[in-house]
Amino acid sequence: MRSDIVVALIGAIGVGGTIVGTFAGTVLGARIQARGGHDQAQAARDAAATAAGAARQQALHERQWSALSTYLGIASACFDLCKDSYVSASEPPPEAELTFRELHRSHAEAELALPSTMHNPLVFLLNAVLDMWHAANRQARVVRAARVLAAIDPSDPGRPVAERARLALEQLRASDLLDWGPQESATRPRVYAEAQAALEAVPQLDTEDMWALVSDAADPTDSSERLSQLRQNYLRTRQSLTQAARESWGTDAIA
Repeated sequence: MRSDIVVALIGAIGVGGTIVGTFAGTVLGARIQARGGHDQAQAARDAAATAAGAARQQALHERQWSALSTYLGIASACFDLCKDSYVSASEPPPEAELTFRELHRSHAEAELALPSTMHNPLVFLLNAVLDMWHAANRQARVVRAARVLAAIDPSDPGRPVAERARLALEQLRASDLLDWGPQESATRPRVYAEAQAALEAVPQLDTEDMWALVSDAADPTDSSERLSQLRQNYLRTRQSLTQAARESWGTDAIA
């Protein structure tokens, strides 16, 4: 073969190889760049999703914190109103009704916002406040009825009836409370029926006054023990709720 042809062929092969190599390198480089761009885009999407998730979690935490703080504050306000009413043996003030409406509203909000693990402690705290509410109203009724009974003038024609009622009530309070049955029970002590009949005969007392006196064996002038029990129950349920919140949020964990 002529040498000039050989040289030309070698040159052509060299040029062709360069073209092919350049083309292959270009394609590979493009693919690498495309892959790198895809990875960067995916990383950006992941970062955005992580940030959005963190933002949602933070917003949820703030909502839960706000709902629980509001609920605890209103529960304390309600309990204090009822406690003062219990101590003074007077009906809760007019603003108590509005405060209790706020308590039920904040309780419903807390039920929606807080995790299900905290629902039972929520209900227990609400019940503790309501127990104080009912006790305050009952105490006010009992003390008011006792004052009516004690205030009957000696010159009043109904004085002997009132004296018999007071005596029957004292005997009822002195009886063994463990022997008391429900109001429907036929086995309840005779002293219970005697007190009921004696109080019903007092015209100054209405039916609610009579039931308040015979259904509460405790002396209305000595309510400190009952108040202490109500307060301890409230504090215990409040502590259970806050502890459940700490465990749920991990605020008790050591950093």
